[in-house]
Amino acid sequence: MFDPRHWPLPDARMIWQFCDVLARALVIHAGALPTVPQYLYMPQSGQLDLLYNRLGRRFASGLYGLRFRCVTQPTRDTGGFYGFERA
Repeated sequence: MFDPRHWPLPDARMIWQFCDVLARALVIHAGALPTVPQYLYMPQSGQLDLLYNRLGRRFASGLYGLRFRCVTQPTRDTGGFYGFERA
């Protein structure tokens, strides 16, 4: 779903800008496909783990207009996915 040509970052070195771009993409996707109940993300690095935590808190607060709640998180021992569900 993510094509960087359509979602240019003002400063590609800033991961938090990517968080906002990812959130906007999720809002657009969720609006276009309201029957999709959950979104899953697998962090590939510690920085992405922080990003998904921040994204989850922002969606839980309603900052992006839609509310999603975190329903699963990776464990420190075995890893896994972040799962966000429409609230």
